[in-house]
Amino acid sequence: MNWRLFIISVCLFFLFTACDSVEKKVTDTTVYKREHISLVLPELPNELTFFAEKINLEDEDLKERLDREILSFTYQPANTIILLKRANRYFPKIESVLKKNKVPHDFKYLCAIESNLQQAISPAGACGMWQLMIPTARQYGLIVNAEVDERFHLEKSTQCACDFILWARRFSDNWLAACASYNRGLEGVHKDMEEQYVSHYFDAELNNETARYVFRIMAFKLIYENPKDYGFVIPSSQLYKPFQTTKFHVTESILDLKKWAISKGINYKILKKLNPWLTGNQLTLNPKNYCIDLPSKNTKLKNYNAYF
Repeated sequence: MNWRLFIISVCLFFLFTACDSVEKKVTDTTVYKREHISLVLPELPNELTFFAEKINLEDEDLKERLDREILSFTYQPANTIILLKRANRYFPKIESVLKKNKVPHDFKYLCAIESNLQQAISPAGACGMWQLMIPTARQYGLIVNAEVDERFHLEKSTQCACDFILWARRFSDNWLAACASYNRGLEGVHKDMEEQYVSHYFDAELNNETARYVFRIMAFKLIYENPKDYGFVIPSSQLYKPFQTTKFHVTESILDLKKWAISKGINYKILKKLNPWLTGNQLTLNPKNYCIDLPSKNTKLKNYNAYF
């Protein structure tokens, strides 16, 4: 019996010793990692200019909500970096349409938040960089059919977004509420504010997505305009350049876009990259209404074998 007790005691001793050793190693590793992590953030401004309006950020609630979105962008760096790279490619075209419509240039940041500047399709069926639903797109003149979906046409979809935001601004006290309505709908935002007896977006208790929406737009504006302050140093050579293209005016029906692309010295992949609004493999419905973008002669967007 004594021998049995002795053996059990020895086993328990080694068991607790091993556990203690593992715990120390985990603790030591944790401490080691913490000692080598240094998170440095710039002070958030007390105000910022947004849609040509001064936004006072001294209020603790507003500042903390903006801080949350800054942290989200800053410590998910891969997504933010690729967004900054894409912005260099797409913002010039977007800004051109905004200028034509006299819409403040800050509206382009809403597009970045909506889609990460990619031709996205949401679970609800919103499409393109501006995430437009079919009824809204058609209401503002975009064509959506079996061959074409102009929600994926950057300039035309930007024009549609401008039409909507200008309409929403007419019925809103400021651009903040107009932007919130892009997410929630004009009626939804106004209803929430009226039920709470408030007249400003910042004073309303909204659903989580809409409550964060405008702050996400403001946060990306701050980072885009001051990337180094937030730890993003991207060499200009690594920014995505705008595609250099030429316009091909369609004069007759195209029955096979894949074959047609080959006849133009490119391929279907390149055709779709430059013209994501071509959703089918033919263009027969009013083809003369369209121009197709083709890569310019010196653009590095070619068939792979052309580089050899």
